[in-house]
Amino acid sequence: MEAQEVVYLPISQVAEVAYCPRNFYYRAVEKVDLTDARMAQGSIAERKRDTRATIMREGKLQVRSVTVSSETLGVIGVIDVLEEGEFPCPVEYKTGSADEGLYERVQLCLQAMCLEETLGRVIPYGYLYYAGSRRRVCVDFDHILREKTLECVSEARRLLDSPTRPEPVNDWRCPGCSLLPICMPSEDRFLDGAGPKPRKPLPSLGIERVLYVDEQGAYLRKDGSRLAVTKDGQTLASIPLAHVDQLVLAGNVNLSTPLLKHLLRYDVEVVLLNAYGKYEGRFTPELSKNSVLRLRQYERSRDELFRVQVAKGMVAGKVHNMRAFLMRGNRSRGSAELETSIQRLTALVPSVERAVNLETLLGLEGAASHAYFQGFAALLGKDVAFDFQKRTRRPPKDPVNALLSLGYTLLCTDCITAAQVAGLDPYVGFYHIPIHGRPALALDLMEEFRVVVVDSVVLALINKGSIRPDDFEEKYGGWFLTERGREKFYAAYGQRKNTEVTHPIFDYTLPYRRVLELQARLLSKVVMDDIPAYQAFVTR
Repeated sequence: MEAQEVVYLPISQVAEVAYCPRNFYYRAVEKVDLTDARMAQGSIAERKRDTRATIMREGKLQVRSVTVSSETLGVIGVIDVLEEGEFPCPVEYKTGSADEGLYERVQLCLQAMCLEETLGRVIPYGYLYYAGSRRRVCVDFDHILREKTLECVSEARRLLDSPTRPEPVNDWRCPGCSLLPICMPSEDRFLDGAGPKPRKPLPSLGIERVLYVDEQGAYLRKDGSRLAVTKDGQTLASIPLAHVDQLVLAGNVNLSTPLLKHLLRYDVEVVLLNAYGKYEGRFTPELSKNSVLRLRQYERSRDELFRVQVAKGMVAGKVHNMRAFLMRGNRSRGSAELETSIQRLTALVPSVERAVNLETLLGLEGAASHAYFQGFAALLGKDVAFDFQKRTRRPPKDPVNALLSLGYTLLCTDCITAAQVAGLDPYVGFYHIPIHGRPALALDLMEEFRVVVVDSVVLALINKGSIRPDDFEEKYGGWFLTERGREKFYAAYGQRKNTEVTHPIFDYTLPYRRVLELQARLLSKVVMDDIPAYQAFVTR
């Protein structure tokens, strides 16, 4: 029988157990890899130190970046500096000021224990050097610290096999943590009934700056640190690459391979639409390494009870937002047609709450959409040059449906991105059935946002006269926006995503684009059992 291969844990990750076990779980088990400015600064300083492999300092030889490991403990790591003297002394560099946290001492002690196993001699102490205060602190490797270090190794092994994340600490350690936007400790505890409402929104990890290009025949290339949009030898636009979080290309628009490689390297996805706004595909950066979350998602997608619970929240949110949208529009109209639609939607709410299977929910959602779009026509101004009878697609049979179809396409691509940012598989849903090529989870997520994001944009463009009949063309049995019309819609859609709104659960203000990401993260936490139930985004 072959001996079982030792699985080595990074020493820096084991030390995280002493600081925050949940942080360790995210990094070691779910493979979340995020850095903040402080960590980036530390990496830069480390690279500078590594330019000199050895150096004499105060009469002692210092060797940089020494790899050490322990087969007994199953750990491996890199000592920043190994200082020769009476005994080899490990030195760990830190960017901040001296705080002598336990996790830093555990990291240093574990490095020393690896050295001891390799050299067969005792390492009594080491040093922590804090660049912020230029202070060097001696750390004694006494029996108390050694016992604590071994406890951290043991706990790290236990967490590797645990199916659940540790509870969030939700204290002074959280504000400076690079994983704060993913961990969401305050939101977790509030939704679990164990803490107050969070006071401010989390930093975003999603898409903030989207570049839409639909100039037919345009060519995009990398020009140094800028993205150049050219056509027929003329430069149409030049934009800093650092200012592009997502690129959307519609129709016959080409880009160079160096530009595509750069965008993917820096996690900028490229979305492809045809000239009429239909989604064709996307170039996506590397898939999230969080296989633990995706495996749980796949398991939950086969759990009928779980699917119904999540779907009920999504459908209830959609019906609520439909009803609120019509009620808001009817305040100044007093339309009997709108009132009828509102009453029908109101009557459906208890049925959604009582639904026990997906088939029932699909039927109720269909009835709600029918009632909603019957009233939607009454929201169009009396003097507008457009008519709307019912929702049609593939192809849209009138200009209003053309606007709705393009809007839902853009919203779907944004929900695909939100799901991927949250570590989820956008093609495996809970409400919508996974069908080859259909982003089922993105369709799930977008249900509660159709009205508040897309329909509101369509209504505003029409009623304000921003979109005119000559912004459309009829061909192939349907209606489509012209290039000028698409330009107007992209601008209005982007503006809507940047509109700030108060989140109904947490009461803090953030733009719709951030709400999409937040809801995807909340769904991922439901999947992982961090919070009990999915609550849809609803307007007041």
